[in-house]
Amino acid sequence: MDKGAKIMKVKLEKWYMDFTSEKEVGFYYIMRITIGPLAFGFSGINHFDSSRSLQSFKFSRINRASFHVLHLSKAKFSSNIHTANLQIDHGRTAIEGTWTFLSPPLRRWRKPLYKDSTCWCDWKVWTPLAEVDLVFYQGKKRFHLKGTGYIDFVRLSLPFWKMPFQTLYWGRMHSPRSWSVFLSLQTKREDISLYLDPQTSAQDVSVLLKRNDLGKAQSMSWVIGHPSNRLVFEGNVTRILEAQDVLDKGRSLRILPKGIRRKLSSSCRDEKYEIVSHFRGQSYHGIMEEVACHE
Repeated sequence: MDKGAKIMKVKLEKWYMDFTSEKEVGFYYIMRITIGPLAFGFSGINHFDSSRSLQSFKFSRINRASFHVLHLSKAKFSSNIHTANLQIDHGRTAIEGTWTFLSPPLRRWRKPLYKDSTCWCDWKVWTPLAEVDLVFYQGKKRFHLKGTGYIDFVRLSLPFWKMPFQTLYWGRMHSPRSWSVFLSLQTKREDISLYLDPQTSAQDVSVLLKRNDLGKAQSMSWVIGHPSNRLVFEGNVTRILEAQDVLDKGRSLRILPKGIRRKLSSSCRDEKYEIVSHFRGQSYHGIMEEVACHE
């Protein structure tokens, strides 16, 4: 490629919202994706209870988009300083939810989160803890659920054929009286990490994911702070919520040949886990994630 040639980039704006209650957990996406002159929307539902897991993914037409609003033909998101609303209608599977913020947006300690000569990525925790009122539809069945949730917003721009990240670890946990947010991003240039709760802010963070002999995740532990005064958050995996290539989410993305999907995602594999833990005298429940990329 000539040095002056313009690199085609993928641009993504993604809202992530999740939900936990004593017996159920779910995470949901709505996003806008731009590849050169092509722009389209995408939405996803991932919902789990004690007896079932339901997943649905759809491409959509973009009807309206602004900083606090994204309306697609099959999904709608809007937010203000107090609440956020999400509707996703995939036919037989649909959700309608309101996230009422119990904590304000977290201040970004890095703006952007990561930047190099070809890639730019920003991450904003819109709320680490929200009260969630969720209606879940499965066919003719309607389920009204209440629990807690989390919202973040990611914007990134990167070359069409290259993922600059090597490994991403992320997590959010809720207790009856508190919350915790975890991040560890490993790139070829640097490692970026963060731990936040209402009393603590630390950038000296390491993570250990343990697997059994079959490669199945068993626990994810986070070591926070310096050895002389460190905290250890040990999370036990109770369920694997997702384990697949990043661009293999549902049949809708399989319209692309597998080789192209793997090239676009640099063979990135995403695993999400339902986690329970006991930390600082409280019981925690939430979601943690590993995204591993191999060129």
